[in-house]
Amino acid sequence: MTPGMNGVPNQTDGSRRDFLRKLIAGAAFAPPLLASFSMNGLSLTAAEGSVALPFCFNFSSESQYLDNFTDILRSTDIDAGTDLAGDNHPSLNITGQTGSGGSTWATMVAGPSVANVLLRADVLIHRFDNRKGVGFLALAFALPGGKGLALVISNAGNTDRLELMTVDTAGKVLPLATQSLGAGIAEDAWYHLTMQIQQPGCDQGVCSIRVKGQVFRHTDPGNPNSGLGLQVGPTLDVPLKFALAGPVSGGVGIVARAVSSFVDSSVTNFCGEEVIPA
Repeated sequence: MTPGMNGVPNQTDGSRRDFLRKLIAGAAFAPPLLASFSMNGLSLTAAEGSVALPFCFNFSSESQYLDNFTDILRSTDIDAGTDLAGDNHPSLNITGQTGSGGSTWATMVAGPSVANVLLRADVLIHRFDNRKGVGFLALAFALPGGKGLALVISNAGNTDRLELMTVDTAGKVLPLATQSLGAGIAEDAWYHLTMQIQQPGCDQGVCSIRVKGQVFRHTDPGNPNSGLGLQVGPTLDVPLKFALAGPVSGGVGIVARAVSSFVDSSVTNFCGEEVIPA
């Protein structure tokens, strides 16, 4: 056991201690998490249940969110309801604004810690206002420096893009890769986002993680339950390497990011399943 492990949870209140212990118990590679887990900016709303893979949530009832998710960043701006475009589709809504320094919103599915995963969801960005986006959180927070991976559809006029970044528990992000989507993301339209993470193996303390992300239109842009149309832009396919003792597992969830903007995004049909590494 890493020295000081018991001391980390004891510095927080009850709900935060429980959350930290679950993260620590589920992490395949604990030292980076314990060495750098920061409570700055971390706001927890504890979920009641523990979710097993595979899972799917369409947020048709508020209890799907309240019982199965734990908010970690800007919890008061995250809630279940109907979509922000006003079409009455059940969704998880992330609202709020931020200045030039940017801000991150995040909520995690309670329970599952997974190494190789496929996440998919239908997402909508409501308001046009500078750069903002929504997507997935994965391997949280099991990477060196206590970080996770985030994949976000970013809407910004003619410079829309798919962004891969690391994010820590304070919401600080570090860009890793981007894929241009041109002007392919319209406001108040639903898109199908996928994120696949595979960990093929490690060699002499260096582990490979491959991330693939894709965006698809819906045949009816106003209906997230309609069939899938054409892919928006190319696939983002990024091989990463980290100094790790072995493959890592971490939590999954939904994340949003904005800079000098209103984030105002909706998510539905959020599903996750384990995959076999290539």
